[in-house]
Amino acid sequence: MACSFKKILALFLLLLTLALNSTPVRAQSIVEWTVPTLGAAPFAISVYNGLVYFTETTGSHKIGRLDPSTGTFNEWPTPTASSEPRGIAVYNNLVYFTEFSGNKIGRLDPSTGTFNEWDVPTANARPWGIAVYNGLVYFTEEDGNKIGRLDPSTGTFNEWPIPTAGSKPVGIDVYNGLAYFTEYSADKIGRLTPEPTKLVITVFPYAVVRGSWTTKYTVQRQDNGIPVTWGSTVVNLASDSAGPAKKFAETPGGGPVASITIPDGSSTKDFYYYDELPGTWTISVSATGLTGDSKPLTVAPIVTVTATRQITTLVTVSGTTTLTIMGLEHVTHTVILVASTTTSATVTSLSTTTATFTRSTTTSTSTTSTTTTTATTTMVTTTTETVPRFLAGRCVIATAAYGSELAPEVQFIRTVRDQVIGSTFCGNAFVKALNNFYYSFSPTAASVVAQNPLLARMVRVLLYPSIAAIHAGSIVFRSLDFAPELATIVSLAVISTFVGATYLGPIAVAAKIGERRRRTRNRGTLSID
Repeated sequence: MACSFKKILALFLLLLTLALNSTPVRAQSIVEWTVPTLGAAPFAISVYNGLVYFTETTGSHKIGRLDPSTGTFNEWPTPTASSEPRGIAVYNNLVYFTEFSGNKIGRLDPSTGTFNEWDVPTANARPWGIAVYNGLVYFTEEDGNKIGRLDPSTGTFNEWPIPTAGSKPVGIDVYNGLAYFTEYSADKIGRLTPEPTKLVITVFPYAVVRGSWTTKYTVQRQDNGIPVTWGSTVVNLASDSAGPAKKFAETPGGGPVASITIPDGSSTKDFYYYDELPGTWTISVSATGLTGDSKPLTVAPIVTVTATRQITTLVTVSGTTTLTIMGLEHVTHTVILVASTTTSATVTSLSTTTATFTRSTTTSTSTTSTTTTTATTTMVTTTTETVPRFLAGRCVIATAAYGSELAPEVQFIRTVRDQVIGSTFCGNAFVKALNNFYYSFSPTAASVVAQNPLLARMVRVLLYPSIAAIHAGSIVFRSLDFAPELATIVSLAVISTFVGATYLGPIAVAAKIGERRRRTRNRGTLSID
């Protein structure tokens, strides 16, 4: 009896200890809303912008929507009777759903109540789960034992059979272009890796000077607009130019290649092109089993322009006569001194050229001596200038800073100005207005910069932010090249903002700091008084 009492006492103490040490579970609040249609059998659900979308399967074959903030319902019957909608997903304000019995993929625009339906290619596939990625609709086919994909913009389907027979795929979701799904009857999780379907040249130059390397091309492999980063792809490069010196390379000046490889883990690869034959050629990329792409490239010729000036100048010929002439960059000046004996010299320079002429006379004793004579001498200057055709509008300050108008930075600035911004109506008007202002002072400034190497280096440093801003504007323009006038306005806004922030920002900050210091000193003076 005593033993039984002890057991009962021990059990009581154990239960008391458990009760004192246990943590009570708080009941959570659950709110329920009754679907308006009786027997609707709501099945799948998706929440978008705070609104709850759901499918009504066997009972009413509708798409429903609930606004939890007001408790308001909307319902839209599917066009196909007894379609039995199952899976649902919302993308970009459009509701996509599977029709299990209707063997279709449906789409609802809730703003208008308009439906679209697409028949699944496989008969009696019984589509179930659904997911939308980058505008492409992925879905499972339970009885078709496949993973399907629909491009709503074209109505094109792709279907991939699952290796395990009778797996009955149900749920599906997509991450980074990879589709993951459940295999209900096979106790497996599957993943679909779509293969690339086409190549796209995403970055490309419009023109290049013959005998020069282009800026970079970038080719990307895609699957219905989605970059593909898995596996490697060999890309063949081609040009329809007949130039014997044409070639491709992976780097400017690198060894010639006929193909490049997009490596595993990347969707893109860069390449460069060289040609010496002027004309407009087509640069193409291709790969086995993929749709290729091509872009036009203008190889600009080098044009020789000859101008002749005749100037009459009074000079004093005293033994050796030294004349000073002002030359332009990359301009050959041939100066001919005409008198009883004609002497000539040819000089080439970047700025100021000094040509020296010596004239000798013969005396009656047949000895040669140098005499001093004052005479009227005619100096004929023949100027030959070699420039690319589309580089006629010089960026003189940048040219002086970089030492050559053929410097890559100078060519880039000029190309963006003339071939990108200046290619549109509003951009051309802007360039004309800018040129009127720029050329009112730039020749004088460029002359000073060209004669001072230290100043030229300083100007190059000051030009770096402007070149970066122009690069950003060029990228923006190409991103919006489907609307050139809009692209021009946005790119000019980006360039102006970048330049203003870089050059005027420090001045504004310095002014603000100075103003604060003055206010601090004034408050200190008032306190002393």
